[in-house]
Amino acid sequence: TSGESEVGYGVIELVNNDGALDHLIDYAFDGWPLKIYTLEDENAPFSSAVVRFSGTMEQAEFDDTLMVLRVRDLMQSLDKPIQTVTYAGTNVGASGLEGSSDSLKGKVKPLTFGTVFNVAPAQANTTALIYQVNDGPISTCNVFDRGIALTRGTDYTSVTDMTDNVPAAGTYRVYPAGGYFRLGSTPSGMVTADVVQSAAGTSAADTIYAVSERAGINPHTGIVQMQVYAPDITALNTKNNAPVGIYINSETTVLQAISDLTNSIGAYCMFDNESRLRLGRLELPSGTPDHTLDDWEILDISRTVSSDTERGIPAYKVTVKYGRNYVVQTMTDIAAAAQVQSERRGIDYRNASNQDDSVKLQYPLSEELVRETLLVNEADAQAEASRLLNIYKTRRDFFEVTCRTDKQIEIGQTVHVTYPRFLLNNGKLLR
Repeated sequence: TSGESEVGYGVIELVNNDGALDHLIDYAFDGWPLKIYTLEDENAPFSSAVVRFSGTMEQAEFDDTLMVLRVRDLMQSLDKPIQTVTYAGTNVGASGLEGSSDSLKGKVKPLTFGTVFNVAPAQANTTALIYQVNDGPISTCNVFDRGIALTRGTDYTSVTDMTDNVPAAGTYRVYPAGGYFRLGSTPSGMVTADVVQSAAGTSAADTIYAVSERAGINPHTGIVQMQVYAPDITALNTKNNAPVGIYINSETTVLQAISDLTNSIGAYCMFDNESRLRLGRLELPSGTPDHTLDDWEILDISRTVSSDTERGIPAYKVTVKYGRNYVVQTMTDIAAAAQVQSERRGIDYRNASNQDDSVKLQYPLSEELVRETLLVNEADAQAEASRLLNIYKTRRDFFEVTCRTDKQIEIGQTVHVTYPRFLLNNGKLLR
């Protein structure tokens, strides 16, 4: 019920006993779009076909009897780097912002979304003491030298302004439009920064939207037949608009970033049959069902074990990790003057928890459920811990059902299932 979305979807096998499909060996299949349609019957016009699946595929495999296509949903299209812009390593002394050939050449430029704490900036020019925290604009940047906050001077207005004017000793100045800051004197140790990329629109849903734009998945027109479904952004913000933050300074895929963001608020992402990236949040089933399944429609049903780490055993406690500290510093990394207020610099996350010890009375093997998130504030993490505990402290039933139906049942919808087994005699609402 959490974690990175799957990208596999089975196989299509085409009978090729006579070798009639062998000429397709010369064709490229990997990465090309695949659609599966259904027709009412073999005489129905193709114009009446209904798209049941939109995805992509891997290369075709051939043997003596079969041509096999490995099907993947469009999540595979997100399994690509979010940041492809790298440092050229072409600096000459104090000139240039592309790093030196022996330090930054070939490394990705950092990306900041939302609010992040204690990140390690890239030293875009070691001679001029210019650092970069985002390959794009930022709103606010607080800089620290061995944990001691430096004094911020007047912001720069252009790259030329930044390269021509050195800040006063012991201070720094920010060029917000480019995501840079410059120090006025050589630091005594490790330089870190707290960064706010945008003062508004930093929820998980809004950040997913921004990540998709950055990756070239246009939320409006779509690229490679993909688009983010805008109403889902609004709906998810209604459920949880808490600020989040993610800092990317190494090779990271779009799928990894989006999964980290959705997991932060108990949400998920998937592609629908119209090739749209859909967002939703795991909720307990309630209200009027979207579909009903009665026993005469069910061909086979089995009660399965949850594939979560806890295997479905109710949790007595939920801990939500928040306020990620991107650089964990030891006391030797921090100046003596800053050590009193530097406790949070020595841990990777802060914790917010909620628990119900009565769960252990019925389930002695009940354990703590821990979720790492990109949430920024304690109150939001505490609220999410309470919401998750309400879901996971109770036994939940998982069923695998094979049914005879023409219903288009989608992930996240509710289904009322009636069957003379597994305490489903009077029907039960499932999601």
